[in-house]
Amino acid sequence: MEQKQVTLEEFNQIKKELANLKKQVSDLGSLKEDLEFLKSVDEGWEGYDRGEVVEVSREDISKELKKW
Repeated sequence: MEQKQVTLEEFNQIKKELANLKKQVSDLGSLKEDLEFLKSVDEGWEGYDRGEVVEVSREDISKELKKW
């Protein structure tokens, strides 16, 4: 790999671009979690529509919510 000398201004621009890329990658991770949650909600509604609803106690719901 060839090395190139850069000016301080170019270096600062590269740092800004890298910080921006880092933020975009971080946002994608959050988006992935949101999509997984939406998929589970969608699957739950599909089960409800098919009549496959399971009764859950208030305590079990509370335990699940505390996991979040």
